[in-house]
Amino acid sequence: MSKQGLRKVYIERLIELAATDDRIVSLDTDSQEATMADKFAAVYPERAFTFGIAEQDMVSAAGGMATMGLVPFVNSYSMFIAMRALDQVRNSIAYPNLNVNFVLSHHGLDAGADGVTHQLTEDIAIFRSIPNLVYLSPADAVEMRQMVDFAVNYDGPVVIKSGKTMQEDVHDENHTWNLGVPSILRGGETVVIAATGIMVAEALVAKEKLTAFGINARVVNVSTLAGDSGDALLDAFAGCKLVISMEDHSINGGLGGKLAELFSERRPTRLIRLGLGDTFAECGPPADLYRKYEMDSDAAVNRVKGILDEIPDFLSN
Repeated sequence: MSKQGLRKVYIERLIELAATDDRIVSLDTDSQEATMADKFAAVYPERAFTFGIAEQDMVSAAGGMATMGLVPFVNSYSMFIAMRALDQVRNSIAYPNLNVNFVLSHHGLDAGADGVTHQLTEDIAIFRSIPNLVYLSPADAVEMRQMVDFAVNYDGPVVIKSGKTMQEDVHDENHTWNLGVPSILRGGETVVIAATGIMVAEALVAKEKLTAFGINARVVNVSTLAGDSGDALLDAFAGCKLVISMEDHSINGGLGGKLAELFSERRPTRLIRLGLGDTFAECGPPADLYRKYEMDSDAAVNRVKGILDEIPDFLSN
């Protein structure tokens, strides 16, 4: 599988779309190079706006632009929008249901050496709780391009996770992404690994490791984190008895939380949540941090085997 930087994929697609859609504008704060918004500005300087270190002002301005028929794309680090500008996201964008799009980088332990102030592991929990807001987490470049296309035409606020680390292509070019519909990347029986974003590739590694123990696990890529009914998500787990979620996020309120809510209300299913526990993480390379905080493929295998060792006939009951 090849690897691509989703920030680069996003901005290149936005530049392509802007060539035939003059409604598209780009907004950024003091992170033009990191978010690659500078590349859009180089092509369309009259449609690029920078606000210095003023994320709240940027979000409010994006709302004003949307009311005038423009399609703003707000570029920033996730921490600065999900927390610093949350008031404006909720009250100025989501409440009036404006067509403002946020493409946010630096999530979770993928931010690595940037430290705790940039390692936002609460974004899914925050954005899932806001009405009208669609939250998307592309697993690869194929999904990112289609999500940008969707955001341009969707009538309402959309947040798309970008990332810092290169992400492996897990879909081929024929894959069609649809809102709320997860993709089943590998077939399996009664054990399912559900992952989102950068952890999808790690879930595929976990599947291969489980196969060595005779466990045939299904791998489900959950790319819609908010803005769906959950119906298609339940369909992806048909027939399963054990689900393990993998995400670069706190275990509280993220993908694991979304699944726990869904299963408890509509289909009781044993769930193991992998993610950051009740702690802040250290600085370091993402792979080392995932290993230290037991969020990687080895942790997934150990947790599944632990259940099956404890209850040998769990999957046959």
